[in-house]
Amino acid sequence: MATDEKIYSIFEPHTDLIKRGKVRTPVEFGHKVFLAESAEGLITQYEVLKGNVEVST
Repeated sequence: MATDEKIYSIFEPHTDLIKRGKVRTPVEFGHKVFLAESAEGLITQYEVLKGNVEVST
């Protein structure tokens, strides 16, 4: 079965498998979120990303 066809949470069926590559927690569950904030620290934009999207900084 493909990863995108599996259910990782019975409480939130659209939870994604996130491979972060960290030693202590190489895999996490949830959603990746993009946040943009102003110089004052206010969030000005957000987007919930689908799947294990690679975001370059």
